[in-house]
Amino acid sequence: MSEGEREGKKNMRGKEISGAHRFDTFTRTRAGSRAVIVREGRILLSHETVSGWWLVPGGGMEDGETPEACCVREVQEETGLIVRPVERFLTLYEYYEEYRYISHYFICEVSGEGRMHLTDEEKRRGAVPEWLPLQEAVELFSKHQSYAAVSEEQRGSYLREYTALTAYLDHRRLSSSVIRPVEAGDRAFWFGLDRHLSEDGFARKVRDKMGYVLTADGEPVAVMRWSLFWDSIPFCDLLYVRDGDRKKGFGRKLMAHWEREMGRAGYGLVMTSTQADEEAQHFYRSLGYKDCGGLILPFPGYEQPLELIMAKTTGEGT
Repeated sequence: MSEGEREGKKNMRGKEISGAHRFDTFTRTRAGSRAVIVREGRILLSHETVSGWWLVPGGGMEDGETPEACCVREVQEETGLIVRPVERFLTLYEYYEEYRYISHYFICEVSGEGRMHLTDEEKRRGAVPEWLPLQEAVELFSKHQSYAAVSEEQRGSYLREYTALTAYLDHRRLSSSVIRPVEAGDRAFWFGLDRHLSEDGFARKVRDKMGYVLTADGEPVAVMRWSLFWDSIPFCDLLYVRDGDRKKGFGRKLMAHWEREMGRAGYGLVMTSTQADEEAQHFYRSLGYKDCGGLILPFPGYEQPLELIMAKTTGEGT
């Protein structure tokens, strides 16, 4: 498996949606797959011309069918196109009354043409495949709440598709983001996030290439800097993602990049730390970091909560 494939699996997200009439527990589960097919800025949707509904192509899985096979079959039946699932970027869990619905969303490429095979219900609804500008589709589904008084089914369907398309846009932005060593020209952005580093310290990070900047759509989004603990173990001193871009995978991508770089440089262990009252500890543990000690400073002017020391092997080095 390539590094890109490994990153794709790490970045695949799961989300939950609760319906207006969700029961405390679910007793039935239905699973299915849906395909996000984008070509030249337009997305392929199934348009039910009688009801006026729009939906991302897809449907329920048959017995013994894999999510990928379901995706291919459903797309051909609804649109007549043969697709190749490239990547599953989202698994969505919806809870309505006693049901839990599981939807696997795939980024797909068109590989050929077949024949449509609509169900009687789809024919009754006047389902036809149509290409719509991607941003127009996002805007369309963003109005999901306006259908609450008309149809809970349509409200839920549009909320599902809106959640999926915004996740797709986030995923696409993350996948195309770039990580590079910090440069002198990054000073203004860097100090807007990092209030602990001195001017001389920043200059050293630039000189020694011991800091990174992650950019998305050409704009800086996150920073990370490191040093050597005991002059021998790479230590992440700071990881910071700007407001509005957190919990979208950028921090995870930066850490994975740094860990690979340290492994290639011959280091077998990397370290970091975070205060015991901060949520970051759960993030680092999810990356495989293990607690290996703590630091308490019982000195006036230096008091702070316990600093958790965490470490992880890179799988390389000595």
